[in-house]
Amino acid sequence: MPNLHAHLRKAMHRLRQLQSGYQDIERAGQEVQLRQSEQSLRITLESMGDGVISTDQNEKVTFLNPAAQELTGWTLEEAVGNPFAQVFRIYNSLTGEPAENIVRTVLQTKDKVNLANHTVLISKDGTHRHISDSAAPVRGLQGETLGVVLIFSDITEQYQLQQKLLDSEARSKAALQLARLGTWELEVNTRNFLISPECCDIFGLPHSKDYGHDALERLVHPEDREIVTGIYTKALQGDEQSFQIQNRIFRKSDDALRNLKTYVNVERDEMGNLHKIIGVVQDITEELKVGKRIQESEKLYRTAFEKSVIGQAHVELDGRFLRVNDTLCKILGYRPEDMIAHSILEFAHPTEKISLQESKQRILTQGITTVATPRQFLRKDGRIAWLSVSSLLVKNSDGEPLYILSSLIDITARHQAEMELIQSERRLRRAQAQAHSGNWEIDLETMKMWASDEAFRIYGYEIAENNILPLQIPQNAVISSQRKMLDEALELLLTKDIPYDIEFSIQRINDGKMRALHSQAIVERDEENRPRRVLGVLQDITDRRRLEEEYRRALATTMDGFLLYDQSFHILQVNEAFCNLLGYSWGELTGKPVEEIEADLNLLKQRRDVVLNVGADRFETQMIRKNGEKVIVEISLSYIPGSDTFCAFVRDITERKHREEHIRFLSYHDVLTGLYNRTFFERECLRLEEQQIFPVTIVMGDINGLKLTNDVFGHMQGDKLLTAIAEIFRRNLRSDDIAARIGGDEFCLLLPYTTSEEAKVFCEKIQADCDREIIRFEDGNSVSLSIAIGHATRWSDEDGFHDTFKLAEDVMYKQKLLEHKSMHSTLITSIRATMYEKSHETREHADRLIDMACRLGRRMGLDDSQISDLELLGALHDLGKIGVPEQILDKPGPLTDLEWVQMRRHPEIGYRIAQASPELSAVADGILCHHERWDGEGYPQGLKEANIPLLARILSVVDSYDAMTSRRVYHDPISSEQALEEIRRCAGSQFDPQIADLFLEMMKDGSYSHAVY
Repeated sequence: MPNLHAHLRKAMHRLRQLQSGYQDIERAGQEVQLRQSEQSLRITLESMGDGVISTDQNEKVTFLNPAAQELTGWTLEEAVGNPFAQVFRIYNSLTGEPAENIVRTVLQTKDKVNLANHTVLISKDGTHRHISDSAAPVRGLQGETLGVVLIFSDITEQYQLQQKLLDSEARSKAALQLARLGTWELEVNTRNFLISPECCDIFGLPHSKDYGHDALERLVHPEDREIVTGIYTKALQGDEQSFQIQNRIFRKSDDALRNLKTYVNVERDEMGNLHKIIGVVQDITEELKVGKRIQESEKLYRTAFEKSVIGQAHVELDGRFLRVNDTLCKILGYRPEDMIAHSILEFAHPTEKISLQESKQRILTQGITTVATPRQFLRKDGRIAWLSVSSLLVKNSDGEPLYILSSLIDITARHQAEMELIQSERRLRRAQAQAHSGNWEIDLETMKMWASDEAFRIYGYEIAENNILPLQIPQNAVISSQRKMLDEALELLLTKDIPYDIEFSIQRINDGKMRALHSQAIVERDEENRPRRVLGVLQDITDRRRLEEEYRRALATTMDGFLLYDQSFHILQVNEAFCNLLGYSWGELTGKPVEEIEADLNLLKQRRDVVLNVGADRFETQMIRKNGEKVIVEISLSYIPGSDTFCAFVRDITERKHREEHIRFLSYHDVLTGLYNRTFFERECLRLEEQQIFPVTIVMGDINGLKLTNDVFGHMQGDKLLTAIAEIFRRNLRSDDIAARIGGDEFCLLLPYTTSEEAKVFCEKIQADCDREIIRFEDGNSVSLSIAIGHATRWSDEDGFHDTFKLAEDVMYKQKLLEHKSMHSTLITSIRATMYEKSHETREHADRLIDMACRLGRRMGLDDSQISDLELLGALHDLGKIGVPEQILDKPGPLTDLEWVQMRRHPEIGYRIAQASPELSAVADGILCHHERWDGEGYPQGLKEANIPLLARILSVVDSYDAMTSRRVYHDPISSEQALEEIRRCAGSQFDPQIADLFLEMMKDGSYSHAVY
């Protein structure tokens, strides 16, 4: 930005000098130079992407470039003469107050001023844009302040991205609060210990006090302290990065015994030294209490449920779902598209709708967070799902509400288990007091059966007096195919004391429904060891079997693979998804050793040990498909106590890992060349600096002629230069060397442990490879590859990387100046060949123009320098047709309005190409103006009379004559007499009348003859 201000000050100073001397210079020659300078300044300002406004010392607007006109909404004619503050209305987006008048500040301080952050510009049509700008004084020859120049740019998109980042951080913080987790951090070097308020609550400590790590350790249960200390010692000394700890504490505030689970992560610096230990603490006391009460038969189902992901939803302020996750969809049985844009009330149980509306209103009006509230919802199949709902209002950085974040945990199974547990406890108390509920007895002497009330209800038989149940009732209820099995089991109990533990089915008497029962019994013997009575318990397990069947169906339909194996790592059970993942059938996997499908069995064994300590673990590994291919998977592993088995949910993450790898590649690589980008280059500089690696040589390279190649042959051809240079670098680099593209045509190489002499040899080899490389374009043209290279070496800490980089850059630019002329000469030859081929203008046509123009120029008394420029202009005046589509150039009939717009761009295209080359810059204005007319009706600028450069006026006459008398795609030739008559007719309108008269005289006196082609 400072360089741009300096450029503008110089340009405006030059303009004032030209204006002040305008009255004193001779009109014939110097007037042309003045207009050319004004034109150059105007083109520079109009081509800038940033807005430019200038004022006088009275704060009146004197100039706006096109970019400033677009951003402010004021045209140049509207704005000039108006107060700056009226045209450039700005305010502070944070306070809403008008921002300072930057022009007034500059005039008062006489120094450069930058606007404050959060500045917003209001355009004339009311559009608000965030801007970044600066202003500087314009000084006269004596140092006096003549006015102010303001340069500004639209940064609305960057500002919005920054605000989105702040909103994202707010949502992350809200999610942490909703999860009710506590955190602590221990900085190993400083021993600083930070503990979050949520963590203080878990340990029962006040928020306002600073604590050391030992303050938490003192609260650990004495029996667990050695385990906790050992884990943290392992974290400090070992190489493992993360741990899980489960231990007990006595909460400080009430001495209550609480069970905690802590996830510990170890951070190391780039040198591998231990830097920080971070812990995330969760109170799992209530979960453990519920887990202990659930029946053994439901442990596998409970374990799978506990490891499932929590349902999450973003709810709009009007109650409609904005976003839902897969877990919530699976819980309720809907697809995401069935839920998005629908109100949450549509899925709630009718009894919950009023309370949900009231809860939402409290969240919106009072900001109250709802925590772990049980709610009833309706699944798609009509069944009720009990969900624990926690909600939090998420706001943006301005405090405006965005949406409601809700966490919905499926507690249906837990709710049912709690209800069944309450009933079971009631039955147990009655059984202990009366020995009736769910019990039965058979007196072997009388063969009479006694049964509790619950046993009567199980069989569907009306409770009889004294609870005597006729023995034939339960016998006849058993389905016929299983009666023999029950008789044999009872016989084995009576004769051999083999435990009676059996499952069977009955047809209930009162309604005929089939029920599944589980019965256990013992035999009571007399003093002579003779069986006297059988005592048994009876349980209806129909619902449990239904749950187990649902569990099996869930495993069969889940997208994740399921794997169950024992302590010896043999597979016990898999689901269809796991079979599909590895390409095996169910029979091929059952009983198979895990080591045959696991690429790293040692890792699985290590994780098994972790799971045995903490109960569960999640990690990534590779598995082997049946065809030998490896697949990257994420495994959620848990241990099922009492069964000595391990339960694993397996998810294929191969595609995700590949996407992550691709993103990492794009973060540090240039997409076109495949080399590293500037971000990686700067990171490597810091690494080499921190590791004290010496010597390090920096090599800077800049492709010669890339911009000219892009302008003339197109960016696709310019890209070939870039990729060719990149390939040469790759061929010559060592394994530790770094090559990066740090700019459009700039490359930088880092060569560790490389001296200046070695770098010189390296650079000479690069130059030699470039000299041998010929880049061939699709149109048949070709160009030699050329690059300017400079290098500098960093020998010690005293040499900064920035200084070494600057030195290499300076050497490179010196070489670039030496090679500039040669490279441009080669490109100009290619340009002329391309122009003749694409525009269908022949070299003979160019030769005729040059001959006629030079003859006419000598008649007008032009000097040798002007004649040389006229000759070059005659050869390259249609240079810009390179940028016009061939279908327009070759069209035999009239052009459409849109085609004429494209055709009329060729003088500007040619002007830009000529300006890029020192050899052509002298005729750039002639190329730009060779289609201007004496009466001002020409293009592209509508210049009039003497404002048109002299050489362009000469070329206009001879080019028109040759065009009329030559054969073209769009017309046949006419005679020389007809063409001369047309030039005479258009003198004073299309042509300079004096030049037209001289040309007619030249053609009339026979000094030039022309044949029709």
